[in-house]
Amino acid sequence: MKSVKIGTLYLDPVRNPAILDTATWDIPAAIRLFKQMDATEWASLRASLADGRPGGIVQKRGAAFYLSSTMSFEGGICLLATLPDSQRAILHIYAPGAGEALDGSHSVFRDDSMSVSLYAAEYETLHTLIRRLNPLKGPRALGSVPRIGIGSRNSTLAWPAVYRSMKSGGFAANSIQNSMREIGTLQEVSTNEAVDRSYLYGFGEVPPAYTGATFEGVWTYGVLEALSSDFLPIFGADADHLQLKSDVRSVERMKKILNAARHYSFFTMDISQIADYQAMFRTSLSGAAELLDRHIPQDALRKDVLMWHRQRYWFNGREYRFDEALLGRLVGKYWEALSLLEKYFHLIRDMKQGEPFDFELTIDEVPPGIHTHEIITGEEELLFLLNEAERRGLSLTHVAPNFGIEKTTDYCGPDGLEGLFRRVRNLHAIAEQYGLMLDCHSGDDLSDETRHVFGRATGGRIHYKISPSIGDVFAETLFDYDRERFMVWWNDTMEFARKCAAEGSGLATALLASRDRRGNGTPNPKDFLFKEFKFTMPGRKDSTGQMDGREFFYDLPEDFKNEYSARVEKWILQVSRSLFDYQ
Repeated sequence: MKSVKIGTLYLDPVRNPAILDTATWDIPAAIRLFKQMDATEWASLRASLADGRPGGIVQKRGAAFYLSSTMSFEGGICLLATLPDSQRAILHIYAPGAGEALDGSHSVFRDDSMSVSLYAAEYETLHTLIRRLNPLKGPRALGSVPRIGIGSRNSTLAWPAVYRSMKSGGFAANSIQNSMREIGTLQEVSTNEAVDRSYLYGFGEVPPAYTGATFEGVWTYGVLEALSSDFLPIFGADADHLQLKSDVRSVERMKKILNAARHYSFFTMDISQIADYQAMFRTSLSGAAELLDRHIPQDALRKDVLMWHRQRYWFNGREYRFDEALLGRLVGKYWEALSLLEKYFHLIRDMKQGEPFDFELTIDEVPPGIHTHEIITGEEELLFLLNEAERRGLSLTHVAPNFGIEKTTDYCGPDGLEGLFRRVRNLHAIAEQYGLMLDCHSGDDLSDETRHVFGRATGGRIHYKISPSIGDVFAETLFDYDRERFMVWWNDTMEFARKCAAEGSGLATALLASRDRRGNGTPNPKDFLFKEFKFTMPGRKDSTGQMDGREFFYDLPEDFKNEYSARVEKWILQVSRSLFDYQ
């Protein structure tokens, strides 16, 4: 396969997908292929497109043309093709005298009846084509449409199953969903740019871009997979868990990330690293007053804020009123975070240039030293956040409270599932009054019964994120399919866990000690230590800065991919049924 150089990185794009911001890495080769097609072949393809069939693939010269990808433009049609060398390209077939869809095309055929041009299937071009010709073909802001957020550490292998499950299950999804903990910008990944580690709830600090993928690459390959599907998926692209921090270095990196994710349709803003959780434990009136004075020193603004929030609210037959002590604690906890959130909202709005986007505030994760059940989001807290967002003119579309859900376990709150049901129902009622949708994160680890609670409490009107489970399915499939290959991953994971323990990771130390006490046992994909530490191999780089682990996850036989895809589809459909067919 062809090796492509980008920055300081050399890679085979077929076995390292979703890194480059293009799937057309050898334009001259693509042009040569399509120039071999004669007038009869182009006329035949054009006739197939004129039939108006919703799906299907037409094969010409070893290239596959996807009929469902077609987009009309002033007497012409654009569509996606996959070449024999696995490149992808956009072809524009149009009548003489008709204009080009975009600048930057390459002519591959012309006679008296038609012209054909080629566009690279790359990030910017795809976005512009879809937005101009048919926005329904691409990721878009879906607002209050219920959906599943389906992230994956091995996104390109999961996507065929993701889109098939969406078709058979009849649901929408953010089918492109990765966080800044998992992926980086193309500049960072391709040049080995030094980047600070991110915090992963329940784990600690994690290496940056540990999947090896990029914001630009994940979007590009996810959109191409949607275009090649045999139906019209309703989907969005979520730049997930963008962790807000106030130091200059973090702010500058966030600007770079937002630029790289500029064509995403959904932005999840995670304020858990900047919110002051200790403020909620200051129960005295003097302590609350001090928090108000410190965060809002301007007398006029402080009076305006107090007046704004002292309104009376009624939800679910209950009256809510905010006294100065409660407001002081809430201001203390959230003021700095909300100010930074406001800054990024305006930055994204200006960057999108009128293109709609979904904007989520998430407070579901917690910093080290605080237990999830200590800071479950109450109704007053949610009301304060939504009212303050409204006062600031922030157009939130989603909010992810802390429901008491913890990663790696089913709901284990002392109030049981009935208590969870009441909490979700009440928070849902408040969010709906403000035109927002609740989002549940870490939904992988919940049982069907618990997911039913979310379905019943919201009437199925919820955004529900799953991510690690897709990687778990990959590991289980590999374990069953190729035990020897799985052991390579297992040994790499154990080495990484021991390294983390040596660097002071309490989680790694505890899990390694637990394995020692149990006599280690037989390696398997459900081992808790493996599940927690298995994620770094895809983006691992050697001493020269070249990726040396990623091809392991993509250079796999078709029968493995088919089995993995079938298991992923089954799992996603199970999740969707428990959420949306909950009666």
